[in-house]
Amino acid sequence: MSEQPSKGRRERIRALRRRILLALTGQILLRRKQIPEKARRILWYYDWSTLGDSIMDLSQRFAIPEGIELNLLMPNGPATIFADDSRIAKTFRCIEEVDRDYDFILIQDLSTRSLSFKLKHFFATPFASVYEHLQEERFSRIDFAAGRVSELFRLPPFPPLPPSLTVPARQNAETEKMIVVAIGGNDPRRSYQDWAGVLENLVVNVLPGQRTPHFLLVGSGEAAKQALATIPKDFLAAHCDSLIDADDPRELVAAIAGCAAFIGADGGLMHIAAACDKPGLALFCEIRPEWRLHPERQLGALFHDTDINSLSSKHIAEAFIASLTAKH
Repeated sequence: MSEQPSKGRRERIRALRRRILLALTGQILLRRKQIPEKARRILWYYDWSTLGDSIMDLSQRFAIPEGIELNLLMPNGPATIFADDSRIAKTFRCIEEVDRDYDFILIQDLSTRSLSFKLKHFFATPFASVYEHLQEERFSRIDFAAGRVSELFRLPPFPPLPPSLTVPARQNAETEKMIVVAIGGNDPRRSYQDWAGVLENLVVNVLPGQRTPHFLLVGSGEAAKQALATIPKDFLAAHCDSLIDADDPRELVAAIAGCAAFIGADGGLMHIAAACDKPGLALFCEIRPEWRLHPERQLGALFHDTDINSLSSKHIAEAFIASLTAKH
């Protein structure tokens, strides 16, 4: 019996098939290494669904020359957080909203889905890909995005810009002293189990001169609900508000931006906090913090190489307090 091909070999086979598709459809003749200087209307097709990845991958949009109208089509991801963006002219959720009068199409990666989109809707329009065939997570997405924007738009190399988001108007002034706590998580590397212990430690070890902290709990899905169930009800009543399963990502952006600090594992909510330049602490496992956090942002990091739950709740609470102290 033959062995199943390795993941790396499967990816190489898929990449070869996509190259063949580019050749057979003539798209290889429209593919560009750099965006033509005459291009003035560009549609960025971003078909990934991950909140944190989109914040990092689109972080260098402000380096794109201002004379270019940049529109974003995000059919599967959190498009609403870019709806009022100061650099993106228009944000779309579905192709039916998009006209076809673009000078250039920028697709995030060369996938079967993105190539099918290109063939169906912008067959004759020149295009380029940001990620090409890259299928990896152990690198700095922010640095990579800066390098690709520099290459694609013929710019001199520049230091990567920190991710940022346009913050909606704050709806609740009461959150300004709260600590946002991101709980739950489906990826075991990003799912910490003892948030009850962390919060109890933070209440006991209040910073000198500070009032007893109040927490805003955020997260989504069954994992967040299970994590919420581990926190005693009397503690929740005394010290916590909940924004679990918020429907609109903009509500989360406004809430996190309006709070005093953030604590949580690597993930989309952490990237919102970093983009809003919140102080606090992010927990990492396997994925190194420098691959995900811009050095100019306030958010500190605590790393374990194999198991995030090997970090004790007391250690996390102490590191969080230390990170806030270091920022003052």
